[in-house]
Amino acid sequence: MASKKTTRAFTLIEIIIVLAVIGLIMAFATLSYSNIRSKGRDVRRLKDISQIETALKLYAYNEHQYPASLNFGQNLIGPTSSSTYMELLPQTQTPNDGACTDVQNNFIYTQTENGESYTVSFCLGKATGNFSAGPKCLTPSGIIDFDCSAPELCSAATVCGSSCDYGGQNYNTVQIGAQCWFKENLNIGDRIDNSGAYCVQIDPSHDLWSCQTNDSALEKYCYDNDSGNCDNYGGLYEWAEALDLPYACNNADIAGACTINTPHQGICPDGWHIPTAGEQEMLAQTADDDPGCTFGTCYTAGGKLKSISWDGTDDYGFSALPAGAGYMSNFNSLDGSFNLWSATPTVSRLTAEAMNLNSADDGAYNSGPGRFNAYSIRCVKD
Repeated sequence: MASKKTTRAFTLIEIIIVLAVIGLIMAFATLSYSNIRSKGRDVRRLKDISQIETALKLYAYNEHQYPASLNFGQNLIGPTSSSTYMELLPQTQTPNDGACTDVQNNFIYTQTENGESYTVSFCLGKATGNFSAGPKCLTPSGIIDFDCSAPELCSAATVCGSSCDYGGQNYNTVQIGAQCWFKENLNIGDRIDNSGAYCVQIDPSHDLWSCQTNDSALEKYCYDNDSGNCDNYGGLYEWAEALDLPYACNNADIAGACTINTPHQGICPDGWHIPTAGEQEMLAQTADDDPGCTFGTCYTAGGKLKSISWDGTDDYGFSALPAGAGYMSNFNSLDGSFNLWSATPTVSRLTAEAMNLNSADDGAYNSGPGRFNAYSIRCVKD
């Protein structure tokens, strides 16, 4: 009699194990697919930001400033040229990924520096390409690893390319070659007039006067004694005031109370300093077509460092503005020259070195004006 073949059935435990394995496989597959989609959204975000950056460069070149606002999901048209710079400004990819919040995930555009610059805030859920995960900030100088919607106090820890707060003002920063510079002229201190009760004669033989004479306070002039000019161009400072030295150092040997440190912080925030004449020349060499130029032969640096609104090309984001200068009871050259103090005194007891750009040409120069002149200040990072 033939034996009956029996088929072994799965036990309940085996079925549970099989189902668990299938569940794990599906979970891993779902997670992998989710990661792939998340990565794809981050890649798309970077591509969209790159397209926005290109469109904004073209816009600024033709319209001579960056747009006051952007409407993502709509076109970008120039108000003066009527040119279309982008048919459809991309909107951020949704949903948000990784550690990005809903707010951080949005593309947020902000015009800064009266149209001379901008920021676009966005976020990457995961490390993508050369960029780490987290909030990012697009500026005319490129993408920086910083949340541009949350400026911090200016310090040695400030990320170059970000903005920071100092003395109640917000300053943008920019990397130019090996140097990190403020993009705006300093505008800190108490405004005083450059005449009257504040002024002291520092050299009777030459009838020279200093008006920033309160050594216990930080003082500034505003062009034409108009506070609005400080808002637009920054303050103007005598040399000793800029270096945070006693006002008598405008007419004194560099020793004792008039000693210059290297680097010399002056009225800049911690971690930043007043540039030396050598650092100013390095800036000009970085910007010039001829990197071996010296002051007086850097014929193209000025045009590349000037702001767009000053008919410059602002290739490096330095955005120099023609703030003019103060000279005892007078002001001159507003809209005609940019004059920047250095921390380098000359041999003369009365003068120090400064960098000059002007409307007449695209060169970058230096001079040795009297320390009682009032010039602009830019800080450079230590």
